[in-house]
Amino acid sequence: MKPFKLFLLFFAILSGGCGESVYTDALQSAPLVPHFTFLLSFPPKVLLRPDTNTILLINRVDLSKLQVPALDLDVIKAGAYTALKYAGDQLAVLHHVRVINLTDSAAFELNKDSVAALSAKYHADYTLALLQYSAGVSRDGVHHNDITGRTHTYYNNKVNLKFTMYLDKGDLYKDLAGSDTTRSIQHQYGDDPYDFAPPTIGVSKDFIVNATQNAAFMALRDYLPYTETESRPMYNDKKFGSLADELIFGQLDKISSSLQPFLNDRDPVLAAKAAYNIAVVYESHGDIDKALSMAQLSLDKSKNSYAGSLISYLRSK
Repeated sequence: MKPFKLFLLFFAILSGGCGESVYTDALQSAPLVPHFTFLLSFPPKVLLRPDTNTILLINRVDLSKLQVPALDLDVIKAGAYTALKYAGDQLAVLHHVRVINLTDSAAFELNKDSVAALSAKYHADYTLALLQYSAGVSRDGVHHNDITGRTHTYYNNKVNLKFTMYLDKGDLYKDLAGSDTTRSIQHQYGDDPYDFAPPTIGVSKDFIVNATQNAAFMALRDYLPYTETESRPMYNDKKFGSLADELIFGQLDKISSSLQPFLNDRDPVLAAKAAYNIAVVYESHGDIDKALSMAQLSLDKSKNSYAGSLISYLRSK
């Protein structure tokens, strides 16, 4: 598997098992758990043609049929336009890609022309059409601070969308769905927050637009390079030596080599800890196959949640 780039961010000691979760098995009994945090850059899973590509952006959503207040409709139009505009901006970053956006931010009208006709007219290799778009705001919860007397009401600003990516004249295509929810907070004074009118789509434009960008990225994720921040708990057994110092100074190869002898230790728990730590080192180098192998070895040596969670994540890649 192609390696990814590594950028070491920081190393921290967290108490109570694995950050927010506390495991009860033998491997998760240590009171202090070091966490190794790093960035992994993933290449696109789906590659466009190696030569120059022209991608056409069109709208297939008829927003005129929505029976909503004018202010809400304006925000929904802004969100739907953002979906295609943001998608185009992300695709334009790829090598040899030229994007033509046929949508207008003011009118954002439905384009009824056939993909074949549009492809011929603009010499497009791909056509990205927005087929579905919806946005909504809902109350999530209420928290009252007894000290300040301030009530916080939380709202979810959710967006669902679907693109279709057509190849050439539209004979081949792929549906690409994405969704995201951003949280907003309304600060209020008083005992009954339900006496206040909740935010609506019309006054939540910034949150809707932000959720739309995230949803569009998720829909196109297979076509785009992206970066994830990973934070892995590490076993800090005293027999392993100065693991914390080696992590801080990025001496990952030294960690891997020093832990190798413990893989055959008669204590299966210790062997499992060593195998898991090595798996994280391999992952941070972008060697997913070796990381999977070591994580599975850790799980085979002694059942533990750390290795199980890492295997689930790695298999999703």
